[in-house]
Amino acid sequence: MVTTHNGKVGIDLVMISVVVPTRNKGESIACRLRSLFRQTLARDRYEIIVVDNESTDDTRQVLAQLSLEAENLRWVTEPIPGRARARNRGIRESAGDLVVFLDDDIQVGTDHLERHLAYHTKSEPVTVISQVVDVSPTRPSWLRDYLHARQTIGASRSKNQDVRTPLGLYFTTGNVSLLRDTLESIRIGDGNSALYFDPSLNVREDGDMGCRLVKMGVQFLFADDIVCYHNHPRDLDSLLKRSYEVGYSTVRLIEKHPELAAHNRLTTSIRTNSSLLVACVGLFLPAFLMRPLWTEPFYKIIGGLLLHQANRGYQSAWRERKMYQ
Repeated sequence: MVTTHNGKVGIDLVMISVVVPTRNKGESIACRLRSLFRQTLARDRYEIIVVDNESTDDTRQVLAQLSLEAENLRWVTEPIPGRARARNRGIRESAGDLVVFLDDDIQVGTDHLERHLAYHTKSEPVTVISQVVDVSPTRPSWLRDYLHARQTIGASRSKNQDVRTPLGLYFTTGNVSLLRDTLESIRIGDGNSALYFDPSLNVREDGDMGCRLVKMGVQFLFADDIVCYHNHPRDLDSLLKRSYEVGYSTVRLIEKHPELAAHNRLTTSIRTNSSLLVACVGLFLPAFLMRPLWTEPFYKIIGGLLLHQANRGYQSAWRERKMYQ
């Protein structure tokens, strides 16, 4: 760690690495990365490492052109698909004392890195989680309204933390920062094969890292003054698929962190999950028609449908575990 005489991080000395995994975002990634070119910090204070995770569109051509615009932008290719593998490659390629993880669909302000850096002045290890505002175009419109009403990423929890959610699961890598020494303290594996995110998890790999950070005594800071914007087009089908993947990965997550079982709301009961689906389908139309007057019942039904999908993934993972035991 770069330090001063008082044991705190020397802000004037720290080099920042921004790690951005991407896949098939050639159409939009230029706009996102150019917001990093215009930071209040001098360009020699930070590097941008973009990891192309086997894109099949024109992402590589776009990155090659952008690298001509900014000397501190470097891009590499990770041939094995998966966000965990892409981020692991980005960490290994980076050289900064402070690592900032940023998704390729996040738009940041010009003082973004400077604000992150300001939080890392404590002698004890911290991870900084910024506020992510969801502005994603979503079809249909009622689904967009549901997501915006339910968004919680980056909301202040210093005074009103949801005690039902283990702290580590708030570690979402859309926009977080931590010192390299902290990353090294929770890595799995050594040398060229060193892993930081677990590639066996298709999703929730960031939650797994968050749980490991908590066990190492790392303090979580929720920075409401660092605001960025998430723009990822979605529809009902993609959300149902995502919910299934979350449920599937939850089994592996609980295996690694048994303490999470006490907070798990997913069920292995097919009968219970079938009843949930029947109730949601039966109440969908009445709640939809009543939506202009009272939205909450309708939002609960949408949440129930997503929970049904998560249960399906959870049950599928458990069945596979039993087959191979």
